[in-house]
Amino acid sequence: MILRKLADAIKRQDWFVVFIELLIVVFGVYIGIYLGDIQTARQHAIETDRALAVLESELRSDLARLDEVIALQTRRVNEQQDLIHLWSDEDLDGPEVTRVLSLIIGDNSTFFPNKSAYETMQAGGFLASLTDEPLRLHIARLFEREYNRQDFNGVYYDELMFDFSNLILSSHWDRVNSRFLGDPAYARAVLRNGMITVREQGQFYFRFVTEQIRPDIVTALEMIDAYQEGNAR
Repeated sequence: MILRKLADAIKRQDWFVVFIELLIVVFGVYIGIYLGDIQTARQHAIETDRALAVLESELRSDLARLDEVIALQTRRVNEQQDLIHLWSDEDLDGPEVTRVLSLIIGDNSTFFPNKSAYETMQAGGFLASLTDEPLRLHIARLFEREYNRQDFNGVYYDELMFDFSNLILSSHWDRVNSRFLGDPAYARAVLRNGMITVREQGQFYFRFVTEQIRPDIVTALEMIDAYQEGNAR
């Protein structure tokens, strides 16, 4: 209808009407774009909140898993120290060594967080859309810095434990008969020193996840809760 009126006005050379009709068309297009942008922004905000809720859920799951790792690692460090003492004792109790070894060898109880929700937030531009800058920076630091350090420490600790179990232990200790292989004095020293190295890394890893990773996850969850409560008002 508007275009027909515009064409008729041009034929009549009624430039005032042409101007008015063009103004209506331009204003209508502008309003349409403006309303479309509002709807797009609103939908993006909804998707951002959903992505943040998924991230919160994964962080809570990670925190529960991390608490299990910390509890097990607390026992693991003590068990490693028990083994060091046993291999330091001249009156070696072979069966006790076997018992403690069964507690240590196996799952090394390292923590590797779930990063899928964070990667989705990054890829979808949802992280950048968070209006709370401290929250945005804390989440980015947790995943880009602290979790990367945690992964490195966790892998290194796992590798140390793997090398000890499959290289050092198998070469110097008979797990079936609970006795040293080869020269007892040499085997005792190698096994004890190897376990000390593993324990030291285990203690470092334990302190890092306890004093750095866990508090950062708790802080992130508290900041997310505050952000969500603010948006709900």
